Amino acid sequence: MAVQTKVNTFKQYQALVLQSSRYLSTRSEPDTALKLSMQLTAIRLSLTENCALLLQSETDMPAAVQRIEIILLLCRHYQVPEKALQLAVRAGFCSVLCQAMPEQAQSARWQAYPALLAAHILKQSPQSSSLRLILAGSYPTERKVAYWLQNPLSLILTQAEYLSSQSLPLSQQIGLRIAVTKSEYEIALLRQLLQRLGQLDNSDLAPSTENFSADSRFTELYDAETKQLEQYLQQQPELAAPVLARASQLNRQQQQISNLHLALNLLGRQQIPFILAEAELHYQLTRLKHPSQAVWQQFSKVMAHALALLSAEQHSEAYWQAVSLCLCAPLWFRYNDYSSPALAPQRLGSTAPFDDSIYRQDSTHALISDLLCQYQLTIWQQPVTQWLHNMTTLTDNRTLAISFAWNSCKVLLLNDNIELLEKRPAAVTNEHNWLAQLAANSECYCPLTLSL
Repeated sequence: MAVQTKVNTFKQYQALVLQSSRYLSTRSEPDTALKLSMQLTAIRLSLTENCALLLQSETDMPAAVQRIEIILLLCRHYQVPEKALQLAVRAGFCSVLCQAMPEQAQSARWQAYPALLAAHILKQSPQSSSLRLILAGSYPTERKVAYWLQNPLSLILTQAEYLSSQSLPLSQQIGLRIAVTKSEYEIALLRQLLQRLGQLDNSDLAPSTENFSADSRFTELYDAETKQLEQYLQQQPELAAPVLARASQLNRQQQQISNLHLALNLLGRQQIPFILAEAELHYQLTRLKHPSQAVWQQFSKVMAHALALLSAEQHSEAYWQAVSLCLCAPLWFRYNDYSSPALAPQRLGSTAPFDDSIYRQDSTHALISDLLCQYQLTIWQQPVTQWLHNMTTLTDNRTLAISFAWNSCKVLLLNDNIELLEKRPAAVTNEHNWLAQLAANSECYCPLTLSL
């Protein structure tokens, strides 16, 4: 089937989706479904129509089209990177198109679960491996899959299929799902969906690797008077909260401090810049709505404690957290996390090498360098550059500390191979004792659920 490539309106696109489904309703052609899914994905993503407004206004939208719009809405809410978004939308089209194919005896058991049906139909197609990962991961509740083994894109696809399975208004469908679901993940997705319906798409406001620190006020506040800082933080509750929390930790009476003026005086000028840096970085990273948010927060926390333990320099906890967040920020931009569970399944006693290839990209190097410069941590730029270029044999103590701290986090939290710690600083005599000390010092844990 030849697909019209020049589609200028949503109505034309909608007609094309229905035409493609009708074409496949009389033939079982998995390769054709794959080809059409790619073409339809490109067409939909080229259109500027806002999916949230469409879902609210188009009451007679065909179920197949509605399914794709729900996928788009949830993907954009979670700031899913373009490559992963294309994969999710394409998986949605595979589900729609395979569902339209003539029923076959061997796939009858999957008819009630379109995504699983598509995974079954496409299993013979070698080009479909990444798509099948998303399709086969759908309907985790029905398959009794543990929370920590469920992946974000499969959850989004499943939710879209739940809400497009009956000829009812979307708001009514959402109400029915809320009434029957037993999944905390689904409740979270439905809550986000209700919030986004009818809203303008503001996904472009989220930070990217290019504009991550564009909204930062750190430079002008670095030398600001206490009164100016207080006025600014009163208007920024998300930044004031960490300042109050740090002050409460220092309070000898062990009482929560809610007064910004008191908090700033208690912390003192030396600590405040790094507390502000930590707060800004946390806020920007939270805005990305990354499904592995809890995992990377723990990773950056452990990294900060590891650097503090390995360093002979005396700095505040906020300082080490700021350094760590600058180094760990690229983790929030990992594409693979959107098709992976919070905890990868492993055999007992086995290890799982962590893919940190994003740290070999120029954009990652630029992001870390910009952040270190932005937050007045330039003393770390040369050691970080040497670490990123794997020059640990020629470097100073800071570079060795970064490398060992990073590998320690991978082993402790991500079950990477302990052999990564064979090359250790002189201060560490035994890697097992070191990991035990690091775990106790950081009070870390391994999050088992996605942040939805």
